[in-house]
Amino acid sequence: MSGSKDGRGKIIRRMHSDQRAGYPSGQRARSELATRAANALKARQLRNSIFRQPIFGEPAWDMLIALYLADIEQRPVTASGLADWAQCPKTTALRWQHMLEDRHLIRREQNPIDARMQFISLTELGREALDAFFRLAPLV
Repeated sequence: MSGSKDGRGKIIRRMHSDQRAGYPSGQRARSELATRAANALKARQLRNSIFRQPIFGEPAWDMLIALYLADIEQRPVTASGLADWAQCPKTTALRWQHMLEDRHLIRREQNPIDARMQFISLTELGREALDAFFRLAPLV
């Protein structure tokens, strides 16, 4: 557990240093980060359509990007919908969802209307990590 606390601290320190360095903040910055995330996801989908073989297996990353975009757009994502985004079998998606949850990057919430359905969302740590990544990553 101490590793996850250290990781969280690094992300938070990095975000504060980004703010001091003059990186944009607020709604404009979120919009720019959303554009970068959407472009990354489109590039991954294009890559997969061109190569047409399941040789690039990164469902956890696809799920994180999908959740990041859903978070910015303030729309709910179901566990099964997240598997569809990652273009992988539901059992594979569930395994990765558990791993991401164990690392405190995502959280599950029961649907209050339908107990068979779970909503998945980013935690604050997950959101901060993706903000930092898309702020610092080269444009796709």
